[in-house]
Amino acid sequence: KATVSVLNWHDINLHNMSSNTTLPALGPQAVIDMQMWFYQSTSSTVLFQSWTTTSLGSYIVACVLCALAACLMMVVKQFMGTISDRHLALQAVVAFLYFNLAYAVMLVAMTFNIGLYLACMVGMTAGFVITKIQGQRAAQASRTCSKSAKLIPDIETCH
Repeated sequence: KATVSVLNWHDINLHNMSSNTTLPALGPQAVIDMQMWFYQSTSSTVLFQSWTTTSLGSYIVACVLCALAACLMMVVKQFMGTISDRHLALQAVVAFLYFNLAYAVMLVAMTFNIGLYLACMVGMTAGFVITKIQGQRAAQASRTCSKSAKLIPDIETCH
């Protein structure tokens, strides 16, 4: 482990630090153990110290969960835009959920683990596609409803 002998963050030369560096200003138990470049390994810590993948199976589960979280993030983002302004409490809850998912996905991507990063990107892409398909279906239903209303003027609502 490389030890840094300065206490000011401004003076720490981050380029010469190893990925496992002890900082005296934070005490001997404070260790930075973080990759700062993309790497591939099935052993990775995901968001919490207790969530460490130790086998290929646990790594695949972590990738799937991260992809699902990223997909859900995109769906929640789309849903957030459809909530009426009259429902401020619901907007706040959905925004809270979206912000938490977005930051969690960002932190997973910042592990620099290639598999976890790609899982996040695949999940966001899947969520994007899902929301676009849903939007196209809603637009098609709206166009069909509009045509029906013109043909049958007594139609009050169309769902």
